Amino acid sequence: MCKKVQKEPNIRNHKIFKVVEYAFNNPYFTETDVKEACGLTEQEFRIIVNKTMVCDTRILKRNKDGNIPKWYMGSDSFFNYLEYLELKEARESAKTARNVALWAIGISAFLAFGSIITQVIGLVECN
Repeated sequence: MCKKVQKEPNIRNHKIFKVVEYAFNNPYFTETDVKEACGLTEQEFRIIVNKTMVCDTRILKRNKDGNIPKWYMGSDSFFNYLEYLELKEARESAKTARNVALWAIGISAFLAFGSIITQVIGLVECN
């Protein structure tokens, strides 16, 4: 019996993915920026951002002066996101290659069938 192929889960709706994608598109951001853009609570922000992002600690020390800390994407998150984008592109390329191969097989089968028919007609006319 054939196994049912499961669709790829939609990770774009996951908050971690939203934060990483936001950070990829916005090199520097504040806590308020990412919370509003990704719909994060304070607790979600602390859990997600502390594992995936890096904060400018010099600004954190001067935060008493009113400076707002800027966050940016950590190198691990950056390269993991790049790998995700490459995998996504590779899957799309594989689908395109599959479709081209199927068309090529179909055309060659049609031409082979046409060649057989012309040979049969040629043999019938000779007799």
